[in-house]
Amino acid sequence: MSRAHVRGGSGLGDAIYLQSVARHLARDHDVTAHTDYADVFRPLAGRVKVGHFRRDGITHVAHYSSRRRQSETTQFQDCCINARINEPVDLRLDWRQVDGGKARRYRRDDMPLVLVQAPRAPFGNRPDCYGIELLPDFQKMQRAIDLIAARATVVQVGTGKPLYEFSGIDEDLTDRTSVIELIDLCAEADGFLGYVSYMIPMAEALKKPALFIWSHRGLLVHDRIIKSITPDKIFHGNHCKAVFDNADDREMRNAANTFFDLCRREALV
Repeated sequence: MSRAHVRGGSGLGDAIYLQSVARHLARDHDVTAHTDYADVFRPLAGRVKVGHFRRDGITHVAHYSSRRRQSETTQFQDCCINARINEPVDLRLDWRQVDGGKARRYRRDDMPLVLVQAPRAPFGNRPDCYGIELLPDFQKMQRAIDLIAARATVVQVGTGKPLYEFSGIDEDLTDRTSVIELIDLCAEADGFLGYVSYMIPMAEALKKPALFIWSHRGLLVHDRIIKSITPDKIFHGNHCKAVFDNADDREMRNAANTFFDLCRREALV
């Protein structure tokens, strides 16, 4: 069996994509996945080795960056194509909770558990504020929270000092979870509310409903990379839905109510 050293990008969302690529490659290769998020690969213990993120000595690059302008494929499909995989790959994270079900303590009564992403700058807080146009109007995201808060348990997750303080949050776990605790909580949750980030591959890999508030400003900039980051390009499968932040209140209400109904259905499974 030939050896394969595979990497993706350096973020958490990239590691989620990489996990599915590595699983697929492991059918025919002795695979080592190079990532700084080794915990994401717990479901593949014994099948895929994990090493530190690196760029040298890599045989398969599971990254989408070179195909951003290819409108006929999704971001995850681009990862697979660049890793030289020609057949479909299942984007999934077969996660078994590590904390013995402790994530359930955040549930309230029989309400759906919804995770909200804490507002933070894109691209790892670059000092040049690159990609700031991707951040939605957080007042519109607050409106979505308001529309579901009375019917759900809302928990905020993320890292760093939030750029906007949401109200209606039942529990703020920003900077209070490890990667394993975060994935445990995501696996327990019934839905995700956020913006373009790692939450998209997380929702898709866990097969959870998710609503993303999308910045309309990102479509208006001249930068080709930022302009290419659209729901049609980023979403893979049908678990994630988007509503643009310049939508009127009726459209926002419809999107939030449809999302809540999906979360409630997930909670009953």
